[in-house]
Amino acid sequence: RDINTNSVVLRLTYHGRRHLLTGKATKQSEQSKQVTLKAETLRTAVLKVAHHGSKNSSTAGFLTAVGAPASVIMCARENSYGHPHPATMARLEAANLAIFSTALDGTVTLQIRTDRWSLSGEASGRKFILMPPSPEILYDSAATSD
Repeated sequence: RDINTNSVVLRLTYHGRRHLLTGKATKQSEQSKQVTLKAETLRTAVLKVAHHGSKNSSTAGFLTAVGAPASVIMCARENSYGHPHPATMARLEAANLAIFSTALDGTVTLQIRTDRWSLSGEASGRKFILMPPSPEILYDSAATSD
């Protein structure tokens, strides 16, 4: 059994806005989350891509369930595992996610303001402005407002 199947997956809610931190989740753990959690629980604004973008994570079904407009992949440039895997990149692109990677963008910063969010890459200078697209993705109804 793959130990990564037991990886911790965290949903961070900050001022009511959701972010999903998937650790080293595998395809099996993603499918388990889709079955056991309500769909709205998975909806998020920014997805930290699981397992450094390995080929066995970020399945098309999971990406659809999450519905994130932006993603961050944490991996070293020219790592020995070949992360992120081309198949994972293709799935992220097919899901129309803005993709940031520490391998290409260096330090990736998520800045949260009341009127907008932004992702930026320190080394690349890239920036993605994320206007809050819809309440069901961004806001936790149980959380207090800003």
